[in-house]
Amino acid sequence: MAVYSRTYKFVYFQNPRTGSTMLETVLIKELGGELIPIPKNHAEKMRYKHLTYFELLGTGVISRRELDSMFLFTSVRNPYDKAVSDWQGEKKFYQKSRTPEKRPENVLAHRTTNLEDYLKLVLLLRLPLRLRFAIYRYLPVIAFNFLAALYGFGRRMNRNSFTIDKMNLYIRNKNIESDFQEFLSKIGVNRVVKLPIINRTENRTQDYESYQTVNTRRWLRKMYSDIFDRFYPDLE
Repeated sequence: MAVYSRTYKFVYFQNPRTGSTMLETVLIKELGGELIPIPKNHAEKMRYKHLTYFELLGTGVISRRELDSMFLFTSVRNPYDKAVSDWQGEKKFYQKSRTPEKRPENVLAHRTTNLEDYLKLVLLLRLPLRLRFAIYRYLPVIAFNFLAALYGFGRRMNRNSFTIDKMNLYIRNKNIESDFQEFLSKIGVNRVVKLPIINRTENRTQDYESYQTVNTRRWLRKMYSDIFDRFYPDLE
């Protein structure tokens, strides 16, 4: 779900695991932002907290002309770091979920002990869960290299990439404080607004490097080539 303000004329698109809950909280509490209401028939079909630009237009709650006249921004995060939070976050959701049928992402995370195995199972996303678990240990690395390249190509072709292209500002997770102050200055707010710590990933070391292998780095660079190329070109 996007956060908007007609007073300050901004729309914030919430990108998962990039500090979006923290920014949502601050935008609502400090700047009088509101969650854009999503009709029930749309909310049932999408993860409405993380709408893309075109998904938001598709709900009909705001016109393209009005949307393009506002200050649009989103948040991004180093994919190496984000992958660890994805994995650990899904583990946490699996443990807390009370529903008998877990989401596939929860099951993948719960049944893996390292990031490399988790990414292998993610890359086999078109296969049933049982088949993924049956074959992922036996496929050669080159197969996952190919699947990671396909995943990355798909990302460049989907609507998330178009959302990124439409933004006026990007708040980088590592520079979240300074980038947020830049956002405030651009919308005419001349005061410091402190950001709270919300939804910090549990059960992980502080350094994402300790989770990475040669293979996870190779796959993530292919899977998120659009993010690396645009925001982290010098990150090895």
